[in-house]
Amino acid sequence: MLDVDPKFKLVQMFQKSLNELGEFVSSKYGSYSDLINSLDPQTRANDLVILLSNNLSCYKDIVRYNDFDVYFLKRAQILANDIFLAFNGKSYGEMADIGELTMFADNLVPHFFKVNGVLEYVPELENKIKNEIKIPSGSAEEIEIRAFGVQCVEELRKILSKQNPDIRSAQIDYYIWEQAQAPKYKSIPRHKTETFFY
Repeated sequence: MLDVDPKFKLVQMFQKSLNELGEFVSSKYGSYSDLINSLDPQTRANDLVILLSNNLSCYKDIVRYNDFDVYFLKRAQILANDIFLAFNGKSYGEMADIGELTMFADNLVPHFFKVNGVLEYVPELENKIKNEIKIPSGSAEEIEIRAFGVQCVEELRKILSKQNPDIRSAQIDYYIWEQAQAPKYKSIPRHKTETFFY
């Protein structure tokens, strides 16, 4: 049992997401296995991400930046990756296109790169983060932070792929996420945004 107040806003967001997903799957497919089986194993990861983001508000992690849409799709990509891992890439987890997923854009991965001197923020943004002022969801600052996190992982993947051609962005994401649990990172404020998508 989780020791979390059910009135906590994030818990309510998770509840809404699970209910929305369950209702969608039961009404359109009947079961989760039928949903997965309806997708071609060659394109299953991408098809699942597109299906969820097109039909469920809690997975539609798409934001407008200047004149174009930015597709982060963090939770949909995590679900596809979790299914892949749960089945070791076989059966329901057979996803030939799993390597096409990006990292799962949030606030921890860019924070890791920031602490390690890879990213540098303008003084105004730096001050907001230091003083734990919330960065609005969908704001230019928030979009740029998340996008730079994705770009940093992609650049790192290109470097690492010279030694391991099969390395995936999600694997790098998981490694960074684990490393960023250390006090070195936890002791320094990272950007705060009130959103379900993290």
